[in-house]
Amino acid sequence: MNHKISKLLIQILNVFVNLETIDNRSAEQLQGLLEKESLIVDKNYAKVGFYLHIIFYSWLFISPVSEIPGIAYYVLTISIFTLILLFVSKFERILSIYIYFHNFLLIAMIYLVFYQTYLKSRGDINFILLFYSFLSLLIIFQSLRLREYACIIVGLFLSFSYLIVIYIYIVIDKVQINSSIIFIPELIYILSIFIGTLIINSTRRVVKSSIQLVYERTLLENDLVLAGKVQDSLFPDYKDIKGIKFEIFRKTHGSVGGDFFDFVQLREGNIGVFLADVAGHGISAAMIAAILKVLVSTIPYRMKLNPAVLLDYLDAKLYKDFGSHHASAIYLFFDFIGKQIFLGNAGHPYPMFAYKDEVFQEVYTTGSILGYKIKTPVVDIKTIPLTSGSRLFLYTDGLIETPNAKGEMLEEEGLLEILNRNRSELNIKSFKESIVSDFKKYFANVEFSDDTMFLIIEID
Repeated sequence: MNHKISKLLIQILNVFVNLETIDNRSAEQLQGLLEKESLIVDKNYAKVGFYLHIIFYSWLFISPVSEIPGIAYYVLTISIFTLILLFVSKFERILSIYIYFHNFLLIAMIYLVFYQTYLKSRGDINFILLFYSFLSLLIIFQSLRLREYACIIVGLFLSFSYLIVIYIYIVIDKVQINSSIIFIPELIYILSIFIGTLIINSTRRVVKSSIQLVYERTLLENDLVLAGKVQDSLFPDYKDIKGIKFEIFRKTHGSVGGDFFDFVQLREGNIGVFLADVAGHGISAAMIAAILKVLVSTIPYRMKLNPAVLLDYLDAKLYKDFGSHHASAIYLFFDFIGKQIFLGNAGHPYPMFAYKDEVFQEVYTTGSILGYKIKTPVVDIKTIPLTSGSRLFLYTDGLIETPNAKGEMLEEEGLLEILNRNRSELNIKSFKESIVSDFKKYFANVEFSDDTMFLIIEID
């Protein structure tokens, strides 16, 4: 039995340790996810480029664009390749390359048209430089993508094309231009490359961080699901226990929780019942609950016969080894020989008890919460006669402290009302189903704000 518990504890510890690490393959997987995100952005980029291109058609009817020789053929050429761009967007492997090709074609066409019109007619040089500087928007437009070198590649091509045009303008056409202003567009291109690349890198960092958070959250959720299964295996799997009938309801606030119970099989047919509620919920509470399971299972046998001694031991262990954690707990020792129930309550909600065919009432007890070492003994033992047909209702505070849709809490009075309304149910399973139905009506669709559990015990 102890070996099985130790093995399960090791499993749950391994799960929680893995929550703080990322698989060795995660870097490659994250890069793959970033690449997929880049492809999605490229597809949207292709669509935006197409819509903008459609808008440019309106320029064909505006002077002086409408007077440019062969302008319709240039626009038609761009249209064909833009339509191809939309088609290529379905093929991930060549989309990025084709976007660059499309940009290069667009730049070449713009230079060609402008050279054939304004440069050959010796247009105003200030207007020419303004126009070439305006083309830097093509570089900034690349910042809408997630490709790391998009602005650099397009910017270099734009810059190189500009130098070719200027070379033709000065060397071949032999036009005199002031050298102090000839490189203004080049400086603007360099600045645009820097700004665009900065925007891309900043966006990539944000996207990568978001992807990493989603990825790690997925890992965390998967590990928590596994942790929940491991924790479930720590709960007792008894279907029948001689001397009692029982029904359990358990609802964790997340995948794992801090509410826990266990049956302790003792000699001569006697039974111990341990129920605890570790403060908080989630991973740390589940870890302490698992440790309490091991402590109760491995505690010396004589301590299991006395609730005060057992709870004193747990109080000291939590105080010494886990000073920042505490828990409320109940331990009941069913003495079938002496026909008595010995109850110790360490800061837990009062249990509800009813003799056969009688109403439920709270069993008032005194005791302090575990983990603070407030007093010794930590509890005062309460003795209850062990009679056939009697029922005990043990629960954690999430049941009575969760507000319903109206903001009202069930509290002890509401719980007693529900128990007594359904106490005539002779079968313990039917009794549980009836009170669960009443709980659902009371809370409607409101989720419990804390781990919630109750245990019904009926004496045979």
